[in-house]
Amino acid sequence: MNATGMSRLSLDALTERDLLGRRFHFVGIGGISMSALARVLMRCGAVISGSDLHASELTDLLAELGAAIFIGHCAEQAQGAEFIIYSDAVPRDNPELAWARAHQVPVYARSKLLGWLMRQHRSIAIAGTHGKTTTSAMIAWCLEVAGRDPTVLLGGELSAIGGNAKLGQGPELVAEACEAYDSFLDLQPDLAVVLNIEAEHLDHHHTESALKESFVRFLSQTRPGGAAVLCWDRPELRELAETLAVPVIKYGLQVGEELDFSAARVTQRGLTTSFELLEHGRLVAEITIAVPGEHNLLNALATIAASRWAGIEFADLARALSQFRGVKRRFEIMGEAGGVTVVDDYAHHPTEIRATLAAARTVFTGRITAIFQPHLYSRTRDFLDEFADSFKQADRAIITDIYPAREQPIPGVSAEAIVTLAHQRQPTQDIRFLAPKEVIAQQLAPQLQAGEIAITLGAGDVYLVARNLLAELSRK
Repeated sequence: MNATGMSRLSLDALTERDLLGRRFHFVGIGGISMSALARVLMRCGAVISGSDLHASELTDLLAELGAAIFIGHCAEQAQGAEFIIYSDAVPRDNPELAWARAHQVPVYARSKLLGWLMRQHRSIAIAGTHGKTTTSAMIAWCLEVAGRDPTVLLGGELSAIGGNAKLGQGPELVAEACEAYDSFLDLQPDLAVVLNIEAEHLDHHHTESALKESFVRFLSQTRPGGAAVLCWDRPELRELAETLAVPVIKYGLQVGEELDFSAARVTQRGLTTSFELLEHGRLVAEITIAVPGEHNLLNALATIAASRWAGIEFADLARALSQFRGVKRRFEIMGEAGGVTVVDDYAHHPTEIRATLAAARTVFTGRITAIFQPHLYSRTRDFLDEFADSFKQADRAIITDIYPAREQPIPGVSAEAIVTLAHQRQPTQDIRFLAPKEVIAQQLAPQLQAGEIAITLGAGDVYLVARNLLAELSRK
């Protein structure tokens, strides 16, 4: 018997119907993916508690929904739980995990719980270095508009479904599949979507070759009767496809019968992109999306491929995509004050920064100021050269301190190094270091003029700079 007074339980022995009254404790519950799982389980009738180092909007929402939320970690908080779920960011010596092991309470990684939940549904998993959250949200919204009532778990917040999670009554489940720590290897989806593969999370994978091998393993775990959706514009995905036994659905910006879905006659006007959708080279629909940039055009094509696999009609796809307004912190226009537009974006990889600034150039005509908060010491070290070259499309760039997240400082790695290297390569570039982030809005606001754009970039808490900047501009 374990500390709950029950025989040791196995998650695999349960179905969603068995969750009513079951007690789950989430260690690291404030994470975007952890909170999404907690919300879905609560809707299934499970009793949820959880802990995190800091309170946040997500933990506050979970508390409002009825979860018992603890700030800080101690063993007593986990007592009474039948299952312990932990985030990969949680140290293995966490006292709540130690208590669970000592009392033989089942402990599962977040990805294991997601994998179990996927097996209860016809699942669509979206993977790739960039674009997972937006594409997952697009697919979820297309299914929603078509009346399919999907279950959804996102790595961001989609206001149209009420946040980062939704328990639907339909057969489909849409979720992100993250390559960090190889967590997507705990998933066996019916449809696996891979958008791109670039070097990332090298603190775990070490080499890009090892990362690609993990993607091959992920795709190979697609369930019988399933398929893979791959971007055919990406050489690494065309090469990877040669090793796969599962059927492949191809999409891209190339035009030809070889591709299942492609785009022609692309037109960008402000925030909207319109294009002719081709299926095997034949015009099948006129599509408009209300999110800018070539990267979002590709996200839309991936969405169309996945949605068609799920049986969604072209008319429903066109209607849903025209209504899609993006995800929180993905090119989110926070507001305008004093004639200055403030935008916030999650971009934290050099490729994402370049794509976001390129999109901004197509939408706005004024001067662009980019405010970047590096995320992780290891990522700053691994991509220092690329970060130094990422801000050329900005008229001015401000780099602030590294957001460490789960990491300890690495000697010799700093945000200032990005600025130093950028100046060495382009001495005239207007790029500078400014910290702490709390002073940025106060110092920057007087320098911004009507018609200009300020974009905050990063996966940490740099969005607070955007909020503070709007407040300063309003006072100005």
